[in-house]
This record gives sequence, C-alpha cells and structure tokens, in this order.
Amino acid sequence: VTTIGGKAVTRGRVDGIGTAATFSSPAGVAIDSAGNLYIADSLNNTIRKGTRAAVPAFPSGTATLFVAAGATRVLTATATGFPAPAYQWLKDGIAVPGATSGSLTLTNITAANAGTYTVIATNSYGTTTGAATVVQVVSPPVITRAPAGGTLVPSEPFVLSVAADTTTDTTYQWYRDGAPVAGARSATLALTGSDPARAGSYTVTVTNTAGSVTSSAAVVTLASSKIINLSVRTALSPGQTLTVGFVVNGTEKPLLIRAVGPTLRAFGLNAAVADPLLFISSPAGTVASNDNWSETASSSQITTVAQSVGAFALPVGSLDSTVFTTVGNAALTAQAVEKSFGSGVVLLELYDAAPANSARLINVSTRSTAASGDNALVAGFVISGNAPRKVLLRAVGPTLGSFGVPGTLADPKLEVFAAGSTTALATNDNWGGTTALTTAFGAVGAFALPDANSRDAALVLTLDPGSYSAQVTGVGGTTGEVLLEVYEHP
Repeated sequence: VTTIGGKAVTRGRVDGIGTAATFSSPAGVAIDSAGNLYIADSLNNTIRKGTRAAVPAFPSGTATLFVAAGATRVLTATATGFPAPAYQWLKDGIAVPGATSGSLTLTNITAANAGTYTVIATNSYGTTTGAATVVQVVSPPVITRAPAGGTLVPSEPFVLSVAADTTTDTTYQWYRDGAPVAGARSATLALTGSDPARAGSYTVTVTNTAGSVTSSAAVVTLASSKIINLSVRTALSPGQTLTVGFVVNGTEKPLLIRAVGPTLRAFGLNAAVADPLLFISSPAGTVASNDNWSETASSSQITTVAQSVGAFALPVGSLDSTVFTTVGNAALTAQAVEKSFGSGVVLLELYDAAPANSARLINVSTRSTAASGDNALVAGFVISGNAPRKVLLRAVGPTLGSFGVPGTLADPKLEVFAAGSTTALATNDNWGGTTALTTAFGAVGAFALPDANSRDAALVLTLDPGSYSAQVTGVGGTTGEVLLEVYEHP
C-alpha cells in the first residue's frame, strides 16, 4: 500500500504534502494527462486536486551580462518545483540581504556591482542552486586611433580603419558625408576605384552596451593631377616661327596663350624680339590671332586671367601678344613669329585657365631649333593636383625627316629638371627601341618611332605635382629642328 496523501483514521479538509493532508470519505479519483490527481471528497463536498511534489529546478546555462555604469538591470530566475520554492540571491557566493524573490534589481550600477550572481531555490523537498549570471560593468567605447584620410588612387587599395578601447558586443557603422555606408559595419572600410562618389568626409560610430562614440572625420580625396602649363623660350632666327602644339581632351577648356618679346627685356633679355605675332590654328585654319595684347577688347579679362594663373604681368601698351580662348576636344597649334621677320628671343606660354574642370591638356609639344649649351631648347611645364602624374617625354629629331622636315637635329639629348635644380631627374640619349617605350607611345597616341636605332630620345617618368623643365641639346655640338613632346600617360 502506497499513501499518496492523507492519514488513516483522521478526517478533515486540510491541504498539505503527503500525510499532512486530510480527507473526509474520498469517494473517487481521476488523473489527467499532466499527472494531476483529482479526488471526490464526498463528505467535504469538494473536488480535491493533488500535484506531484518536486525539488526546485532551474534552466541550465551560464549567462554574461554587460551593463553600463549608472544603468538599472533586473536579474530574474524562475524555478520549477512543488511546493513553490523560496529564493535567496547570492553575489560571489555571499547572500544578498533582502534578495528573497524571483528577481534582483540592480540600480545605479557601479563597478562594485560586477560579479557572479546565483540564486538558491528551496522548498520542503530540497534546495537547488540556479545557473550563474556574470555581470560585467562596461563603459562607452573610447576611440584610440581615429581613421586617417588620404588620397584614393585608381586601382590601388585604400583602407580606412578605427581602433577603440571597448568590450565585446561592439558594433560599427561608417558614414560618408553624414549618410550611412551600406554594409560598412566592421572596424575597417575598404575603398577602391576612381568613382567620385567615394570621395568625401568619413566617420565611424562605435557602439557597445554602454553607449556610442563617433570618430573625427577622415577626408578622402581622389587622386588627380594634370598638365596645366607649358612655356617655351627660344631664339628665333630671321623669319623663323616657334610652333607649340597642344591637345585638349574634354569640352570647354579655357586657355591663355601668350607670345612675349618686349617684356622679356625687363628681365634682362635685351635680345628679345621686338614685336611678336601670335596665331592659333586648327587643321581647318586660323582660330585666333593677336598683335599687341592691350589693344584688344578683352584686355581687362586677359589681365584678370593672367593674374589667376600666376603669369607675370604684361605692361599696358607693350607689343607682346595674347589670346584667351576656350577649346574643346581639339588639337591646335600656337605659332609665334617676329612681325617684321626679325630675330630674337621669344617666350611662348600656354596656361590652363580652369585647372579644376574635367577637360585636360593631354599633350603639349613644341618644335624649334636646338643646339648645345645656351642654345638648348628648353620647355617648362607644370603638373598640378594631389598625386603623382606619369608622363611621356620625347625629343624627336631624326624621325622628323621622314615627315619632310628639313634640317632636323641628328642626335638630340633629353634631360628633365625639377624647378630650381641643376641636377637632372632623368636623361636619355637614343631611345633604343625598348618595348616599354613602344608601348607607351601607343598608350598616348604618339606617332611611332619606326627605327629602333634612331637617335631620337624618350623618357617615361612619374612626377610629383610641381614645375619642371625639359631640355633638348644636340650631342656633339649639333644643331637642328627638334620636336619636344610632353604627354599625359594613362
């Protein structure tokens, strides 16, 4: 015989565990699917319910809780078992006074609240200790290394990164110009390509349980550099013409072109031409011309533009010549000649008057007489921007003869100098027919040098933004016509 509840020879209606319960003439029993027992207690006129008694039990598993200082958190525990258990919370194994319910509230949390919390559940059948909850008190993240900006060069990786003193459960979100970057949710952000949309001001917000912090801005710019100026100074023989060619890629590129003679005398060049004429031509004919710049209706505009590009001033009334024009997707030539076909030194200058716009000078060149020593052909050019620019330079002498040019320079030597330096950055005498140079000629659209053994000269250089000069001399004291070219290399 097993006694589930009640006590023999004792009547009553007291609820309790085992023999502590009393009945009065129980007349029938039933059991449901959950194992509960129902008793028809006839003389008490009641239906009594019996539930199996059990030791308290908790779900298994240990939890770690990250809590911000100053916050409030509630720890909860629910134990099964019957009768319903009583609770006692412990911190690091020591009872928390007054913590005797199924929850423990931590308010205005400080570092002192960090620790391992457990709860004990007790009923008349036993005692069980629940799983631990480890409470870690955390602070908002602190950025220890902010992302650094820079220049994004096409085809080269550029990575923004941030380092933060933070705990686990940390998230990141990058922003460009204040707008979130889709999918950019790690400590690094890789940028590639030359898409202008990638340039901008980047920040990153680092977030943990305690709060967030946003980095200082990292400004990313796109690599950009271009040729913006060419100047050629040479001594003209009687009736000789100085020719400068240039190619514009893109629409609406404003150019300032000057043929300077008389004003050079103010710089000590007393042999300057007296009255230069300037002509701008296309394959279809003359595009523009000028004799005496200050006598034109646009002289005030020319003065303003000259100041903006950093050109030295031309006195009003001087006989120097200037053309200010807008060119797009064209190959043109500028020619300077002494008006009375006399001789003397002339300076022909070409300025990009709007270097920020998308159109660019992709090729500038000049053809003139070159010799050795002080009679070298010298062309200055300027690279603007924020990144190095690869350029191809050529001094073509012997090959000009195949185009019907008489008196070509038999053996040109090409040297490139940085502004203010007397030491050449690079030198070439005889290009040698190399594969690298042949490939470069094709890449920029330059005509081929068919004879690998010709004494023409060529160089491919990567130059930082700045001012440079290219000098062509005749080896062995030779003199003749030479074409000096400067190309932007893609």
